[in-house]
Amino acid sequence: MIAYNKEWLDNLYLHKKLAEARKKNLISIEELKSCEEKYPVCFYMPNFFVRIGLLLLTVVIAIFSFGLIAMMTNVTYSGSFSGLLLFFALISYGTLEFIVHAKYHYKSGADDALIWMTAAFITAAFNLYGDISALQNAIILFSISLYIALRFTNMLMSAIACISLLALVFFSYTRLGEMAKATVPFLIMLISAVIYFIVIAKQFREKLFRYADCLLMSEIACLFCLYAAGNYYVVREGSISMFQLDLKEGQSISSGWLFWPFTAIIPFIYLAIGIKKKNVVLMRSGLILIPAIIFTVRHYYSILPADIAMVIGGILMIAIGYSLIKYLRKPKHWFTDEGNDNAPLNTTKQLESLIIAQTFAQAAIETNSHTEFGGGSAGGGGAGGDF
Repeated sequence: MIAYNKEWLDNLYLHKKLAEARKKNLISIEELKSCEEKYPVCFYMPNFFVRIGLLLLTVVIAIFSFGLIAMMTNVTYSGSFSGLLLFFALISYGTLEFIVHAKYHYKSGADDALIWMTAAFITAAFNLYGDISALQNAIILFSISLYIALRFTNMLMSAIACISLLALVFFSYTRLGEMAKATVPFLIMLISAVIYFIVIAKQFREKLFRYADCLLMSEIACLFCLYAAGNYYVVREGSISMFQLDLKEGQSISSGWLFWPFTAIIPFIYLAIGIKKKNVVLMRSGLILIPAIIFTVRHYYSILPADIAMVIGGILMIAIGYSLIKYLRKPKHWFTDEGNDNAPLNTTKQLESLIIAQTFAQAAIETNSHTEFGGGSAGGGGAGGDF
C-alpha cells in the first residue's frame, strides 16, 4: 500500500533512532557511520528551505498550467470546469507517483504540493459539479485523506481523516431528529476516545510502525476533537449556527451545566494523566487547551479584559512549563524532561541488534588484522617447530 520503498523507510527510522542514541552518547560516531552505511537511505530529501522552495515552485507551475489550459479550452460552465479540475487531479496524482517511484522523492516539497493539489482538485470538482451536502463532503474528504495517508504516510492527511470521520458521524447522526442533535456531542466524545485508545494501543503501533507519525497526528486530533465536542462555547455556538437554535444573549443551552465541567476539567485531566503516564502528547495537549478554558469563560463572563486575561493565562502556562522543566532536569521517578523513547518494540530490537553486530564485526576485523601466521615447513597448519 505504501508508495515509498519500505526498506528505505525502515532504514530511515533506524537512522533517526541512531542519531538520538548518538546525541545521548550511547554509541560512537564510528558506530553511527558504520550502521548508516550498512543501512542506506536513497530518498531525495532536501533541507527545509529547499523543500519550501520546491513546494512553492510546484504550486506556481500547476496554477499557471491550469490557468493556461482553462483559457485555451474556454471553459464557460461548471460542468466543464469540474472536468478540468478532475483532469488536473489525475495529472497531479500521476506526477506524484512518478516522482516517488522514479525520482525517489520523500517529503521533498514537490510531493507535498502534489498531494495537497490532488486532494484540493478532486474536492473542488465535486463541489462545483453539483450542490452536495455537508455529509457528502465529509465522505469525500474522508475517502481522499485516508487513501493519501495510507499511501504516502502523510501526517496532516491522517489528522484530516480523523476529523472528517467524526464529521461524517456528526452529519449522519444529526439527521435522526432532535434527540440526536441534543446527544451528538456525547457521541463525538465517545468515538474520539475510542479512536484514541485504538491508536495508542501498543500492539497496533508495533504493527504499523511505518505510520508512527500518522498515528501521532491522529492521537493529537482525537484529543482536541474530544475536548471541542465537550466545550461549552463550541456546543452552544455550533447549535445556534447549524441547528438554528433560537437562544437569547446570555441564555444557556439545555444540559449546559454538564458542558461547563467538561470545558474546565478535561485539559487538566490530560495534564494529570500525561504526568502520571509520562506521556508528552497528553501533557502538551493539556497545556495548549488551558487558554481555551480562559477564552470560553471570558466570552460569557467578563471578569477581566480579554488582553489581560490572555496575558495572565500565558504567564501561568510559561510558569508551569518552566517549573516542570527545572524540576525534571534531574530524573524524578524515571521521569525527565529529556523526552520519552516511544520507539516500537520490534524496531528497537532491530536497532540494538545492528549496533551490536556492527560493533562485534569491527572488533573482529581489528583482531584479525593483528593476527600473524607464519613458520611451518610442512605446509599443514602453518605451525613450525619453533611455534
